[in-house]
Amino acid sequence: MLEGRWDDCVEIAREQIREGAHMLDLCVDYVGRDGVADMEELAGRFATASTLPIVLDSTEVEVVRAGLEKLGGRAVINSVNYEDGDGPESRFAKVTRLAQEHGAALIALTIDEEGQARTPEKKVEIAERLIDDLTGNWGIREEDILIDTLTFTICTGQEESRGDGVATIEAIRELKRRHPDVQTTLGLSNISFGLNPAARVLLNSVFLDECVKAGLDSAIVHASKILPIARFTEEEVTTALDLIHDRRSEGYDPLQKLMQLFEGATTKSLKAGRAEELAALPLDERLKRRIIDGERNGLEADLDEALESRPALEIVNETLLDGMKVVGELFGSGQMQLPFVLQSAEVMKTAVAHLEPHMEKVEGEEGKGTIVLATVRGDVHDIGKNLVDIILSNNGYTVVNLGIKQPVSAILEAAEEHRADVIGMSGLLVKSTVIMKENLQELNQRGLAADYPSSSAAPP
Repeated sequence: MLEGRWDDCVEIAREQIREGAHMLDLCVDYVGRDGVADMEELAGRFATASTLPIVLDSTEVEVVRAGLEKLGGRAVINSVNYEDGDGPESRFAKVTRLAQEHGAALIALTIDEEGQARTPEKKVEIAERLIDDLTGNWGIREEDILIDTLTFTICTGQEESRGDGVATIEAIRELKRRHPDVQTTLGLSNISFGLNPAARVLLNSVFLDECVKAGLDSAIVHASKILPIARFTEEEVTTALDLIHDRRSEGYDPLQKLMQLFEGATTKSLKAGRAEELAALPLDERLKRRIIDGERNGLEADLDEALESRPALEIVNETLLDGMKVVGELFGSGQMQLPFVLQSAEVMKTAVAHLEPHMEKVEGEEGKGTIVLATVRGDVHDIGKNLVDIILSNNGYTVVNLGIKQPVSAILEAAEEHRADVIGMSGLLVKSTVIMKENLQELNQRGLAADYPSSSAAPP
């Protein structure tokens, strides 16, 4: 930005999108710069270059205004608080007025005239004041408010900071109990400030998991620097949990233990260690592990090696699908969150695409049956559906793949046209199961349920 390399700034945004971000937090504040001009340059570019909603992040009201005027979509403003009160000339009032005028959502911090809240009770007290004020006096809907209950580092070793992590967790839990429609967010990486980068990845990941279990809806974090809990050792996770919940005992300080575990470690060494661990596994286990970890580097070489001794379809059915089964189990038990499930699914998709040219249809088994496959209305996910297509097609079945966002009318028309034996409905979103139910009700109403045995595919 300082050098006017705007295209490089846009590439940073695109990198965040590729790495799994759901929103982009745009902050241009820099002492001595014209923040309005910088915001106009970048918000104007992000308006067309980004597919994600933008969070406008600035301490200056006019900078926020400049961003709002450049964005065609709905934005989020980060942030408001009561640091200088709530009078008509306060920053709180000025920014909230902008949110009201532009229909923006608001991130509100648990800070009042006395400073930043440290205890769960004080965090919730300020949050209640913010919610009452924004809804009652400004007409902001509860679902358009994102409360940041704030966290501080728990890595200083000082007694007064030891309980800051658990205070944040308890505040989130109580706030969501009282106001389920209010959104919550968190500047996550504050929790680990002071540790080396490798230890921060662990603590941030475990803390995020704890906060999500308490009801956290979103977090401001570098998406690629969060790992699923299953990637860490039991000792590492236990130590991080002990630090977060301040579980010290005589002769045991989890902060000291955590620093010992990661002494001299870097994020690069962590990655190198994982790569070495992966390389040491037998080929079959290595391929399975690549699916579970969402690790694409080296995938094609391993698949080519496997093809030297096994048919492509066998690799899919007996190894890769076993990996996806483990992913489903980890997701179901809460040890892997959805972004990592999708990451694994993308690696699976890449693997199947690499193997597909090597798959030969089963001889003499043409005409086993016909299936119409479709992702249901309102859903754009197709990884699972396409995988089913490849497997069935290469096992002698005729597959009619309709693609994504298919209404029930299109599915039934295709089933009738192709004289399908089975209808397969696919989707990843929770709401897709509701659409599937409606589709089945439609089949019943038309008296077609007995004609078309149906299968459905939802999240693993």
